[in-house]
Amino acid sequence: MMSSTLRIALIATAVVAFTGSALAAPRKPKAEAPAPAAAASAQPTPLGQFGDWQAFQNGTAKGKSCFAITSPKDRKPARLKRDPATLFITRRPGEGVKNELSMITGFGMKDGGDATLKVGRSSYTLYTKGSNAWVKNAAEEGTVVNTMRKSREAVFTGASKRGNKTTDRYSLDGLPQALDAITKGCP
Repeated sequence: MMSSTLRIALIATAVVAFTGSALAAPRKPKAEAPAPAAAASAQPTPLGQFGDWQAFQNGTAKGKSCFAITSPKDRKPARLKRDPATLFITRRPGEGVKNELSMITGFGMKDGGDATLKVGRSSYTLYTKGSNAWVKNAAEEGTVVNTMRKSREAVFTGASKRGNKTTDRYSLDGLPQALDAITKGCP
């Protein structure tokens, strides 16, 4: 049976492979439509476990991608039934992507709605589509990731399509080492 971490990594790989460029489009409009993303390889290659984070490398027809991934340590309200959530940071050197922060929230959110990721004393607005979220201002991604490197926790807040307000707390223990691993795997 597949471990839940590997299952989440496979889901994240699929999201990165099939929607990475296309879903970033609302934040970075382009004159022409993006080409269809390449199919992901069967399983990502683990680069290591670092505290509460894991790092993986994946090969596609377009090139390599690497990502660091974690799951929330705490989800509120606990009474809500939701799918698993993940926070991941992706590198796709062939596309010039270095610090793409994205989330699978585990529930449907209002498309184009805003959510927030609080890291240390800073708060960042996230763009939402379906059950996914990204840093709304792509120019801030490097700043967000650098702030995360120095912090202990990231807190996601958002509301579902049904209006349920949620809070997910992510540990950042091991993130600097996971980021170093994906930088080495996908320079």
